[in-house]
Amino acid sequence: MNPKIKEEVIAISVSFLLAVGKGLASFWTGSLALVASALDSLMDFFISSINLFSLKVADRPPDEDHAYGHGKAEAIAGFFQSLVILASVIALVYASVQRFRGGVPLQHLSGGIGIVLLSMVVGYWLSWRLQRQAASTGSVVLKTDSLHYAMDLYAYGGILLSFFLIKLTGWVWLDAIVTFLIALYIAVLAFRVGKQAVDELMDRELRPEIRQAVEEIVKRYYPEVLGMHNFKSRHAASKRFLQFHLVLKKELSFEQVHELEERIAGEIRRELGNVHVTIHADPEGTGLDQTDLM
Repeated sequence: MNPKIKEEVIAISVSFLLAVGKGLASFWTGSLALVASALDSLMDFFISSINLFSLKVADRPPDEDHAYGHGKAEAIAGFFQSLVILASVIALVYASVQRFRGGVPLQHLSGGIGIVLLSMVVGYWLSWRLQRQAASTGSVVLKTDSLHYAMDLYAYGGILLSFFLIKLTGWVWLDAIVTFLIALYIAVLAFRVGKQAVDELMDRELRPEIRQAVEEIVKRYYPEVLGMHNFKSRHAASKRFLQFHLVLKKELSFEQVHELEERIAGEIRRELGNVHVTIHADPEGTGLDQTDLM
C-alpha cells in the first residue's frame, strides 16, 4: 500500500474513534467545549476521507488528458477542507455565544478530564506519524493533517484548564470561552490550509532557495553555460516542476548541447529530489535578457 494512503487510512480510523469518544463525553459532562472538539474530530474524519480519495487520484500516472499527472487533486482537497472548517467555525462561535449568555452546569468533570488526556496522547501520536510521512513524501495533504492534529493539542490543553478551573471555582462560563478560542484556532488553520491550496492551484513560484540551488548547479558548467534566464517553477502535490533557459557557447554541437542539458537536469534531480526539469538552450549572442552566471 502507498505510504501516504496508509497514513490517511489510520487518520480516518483514529479521527472517527476520537469523534465518537468525545461526543459521548460531551453528553456525559454537558461541556460545549467537548462538543466543539468532537465536531473538530468528526470534521477530520470526513476531510481525511476526501484526502484519501484525492491521494489515490494524485497517484495516477499521467494520461492523454492530464499530461502533467493528477497531483493537483491534493490541492483541490485542501481547498475544500478549508471551506468545511470555516463553516464549522461559524456554528461554534454561535454556540459559544449562546452558552455564555446562559451557563449550563457541567457534570462528571473527572471523567471528562480523563477523556481529554487520552485524546491528547492519541492526537500527539497521530500528528507525529503524519509529520514523519509528510517529510519523506512531500505530501501537502499529510502536512496539513499533521498540523491540524498538532494544533489540536493546544485545544485539548485549553479544555483541560477550563475543566480544572470550573471544578475549583464553578465558573461554567469558562466552557463557552474555551469553545470560542477553539473556534478561532480552527479559523486560523482554515486560512493557512486554504492559502496553501490556492498557491498550488495558481502555480505560485517555489521558494527563492530553489532557484538559488539551481543557479549554483548551473555555475559548475561554466564556461559552456554563460547565463540563465526565464526561470519558472511550480508544484503539484509532492512533484515540483522547473523550467528555464540556458545561454550556451555557440560553438557547441547539437549533441553536446543535449548531453549538457541531460547532465545538468540529472544533477538538479539528484540534489533537489522529486523534480521535473525542462531546459531550453539559447546560443550566445542572441541578445536575450539573461542573467550572467559569472
